[in-house]
Amino acid sequence: MPETWTNWVVSGGELTNPEFVNLPEKPLMQPFPLSVWQCDPLVDEGEVSCPLFPDWVRLEITPVKQMPYIVVFSVTTPQAQLQMPRNNGMAILTPTSCEETEELCGMWSVKLEHPIDPEGRYKMLLIGNIIRVNGQLFTIKQTDEQYNGSTGSVSVYAEHVWYQWGDGWIYSDPFEPTQIYEKSAQAAINSIISHTRQEAMRGGQVYNFTGNSGMYYDTTYYAVIEEGCTPIDLILGESGIIAAKGGELHRDNFYFSVNPRKETARDNAFDIRVGKNLTGIRRNIDATTMCTYFSLIDRETGAGCSWAWDGTVPVMRNLIPHHTIRAQFTSYPEGTLGRFIHLCQDGEMVFNRYCRPLIGYEIDLEDTRLNQDFEMTADESIRCGDSGRVYDERLGGEILLEVTEIVYDRITGKCKRFTVGDKHSFVYHPSAPAVFPFTPEFQGGELWVKDSTGRYLYDAAGRKIMMEVTEIGD
Repeated sequence: MPETWTNWVVSGGELTNPEFVNLPEKPLMQPFPLSVWQCDPLVDEGEVSCPLFPDWVRLEITPVKQMPYIVVFSVTTPQAQLQMPRNNGMAILTPTSCEETEELCGMWSVKLEHPIDPEGRYKMLLIGNIIRVNGQLFTIKQTDEQYNGSTGSVSVYAEHVWYQWGDGWIYSDPFEPTQIYEKSAQAAINSIISHTRQEAMRGGQVYNFTGNSGMYYDTTYYAVIEEGCTPIDLILGESGIIAAKGGELHRDNFYFSVNPRKETARDNAFDIRVGKNLTGIRRNIDATTMCTYFSLIDRETGAGCSWAWDGTVPVMRNLIPHHTIRAQFTSYPEGTLGRFIHLCQDGEMVFNRYCRPLIGYEIDLEDTRLNQDFEMTADESIRCGDSGRVYDERLGGEILLEVTEIVYDRITGKCKRFTVGDKHSFVYHPSAPAVFPFTPEFQGGELWVKDSTGRYLYDAAGRKIMMEVTEIGD
């Protein structure tokens, strides 16, 4: 044992000071001893046996992952400074709660609550300012201050910075409407960007957005803009490129892409088994708006297009034993450029919207811990757009679904709840469906058929399987 002790000196294994020595009146100073001992006449016959504090514990330091700071920027911050990862803006925030919600091809928002702090950071949470959460930028759209005596908090709702692109406008002339006529998504995106005009007020900022895509279309994407619209309308709107031609939207601050699958999406990201106990699970199956056979007919010329599901697919046959038929008549002004292409594109868009039952599972990870019938294997970093399998005893089988909504706690970094299915019940592969021109009186023909995932069926020779239709109600 070393001879550097505070109250005892040990030499040769013997105590040189066997008398009781009081502890020092002043705090111990460096260098600190390994331990301090005291003799108690009533313990072990007065031998040195009672430590005042044990030998110092040697700690193994395990690094803790540092969560990204939640910071706030001024509305006048240039785009280049917003893109600097180490730029902490005007202040680092200390919120009491911060929920980030992302929907597949939908809204991406943050709800944050910040205390009324003495440093005044809450005063920077103003409409138009930008907060950075987990590396993504969000524009503050709504604030709500609440006070309770001398304390209080500020509730903030913010939308992803990509939605600022919606402040731009695609101007058009009724006599010379803006036309987008492209065979690839990249060309359509470039055309949308080039036609968008954005104006900044004095002191304001206009951000530059870039888009990317690797999708090519079997039929041309055609849009005629007569009254003007926002660029986001042409991406996510009812007649936008995603609704008309399929694909999924990926956003990363000022960059976005449209591809058959979300750019960061993974296959087989989760495996879920749902039993009869639905604790923590909200299951929704809705076929009220479902259509399995759709016809769109031009009222003026009689030209039309039709689509149908394959009635032999088990999951479809169990839900609806016969075709649910929908027909719609429409017309375009005489001489409209690409009239028939526009008609088929509209019909394809409507059919893809209503040809699936809405099957969704909303899963609360906190509540499902108490559910013995629920099993889930998933990566902790599960994210929007990931696909996986769900086996449901009540449906009697396994279906392939995507994560269409996810909620993260951005203070802890943990996923709170997520939704698979719902608005995008079956995974949609954006290969163009079969288009069959016919006159309104035509009642027979053949259709290329698809399975429940939206893919065409092929025979052993690699040819697309055809289904004969003798009557429209078959």
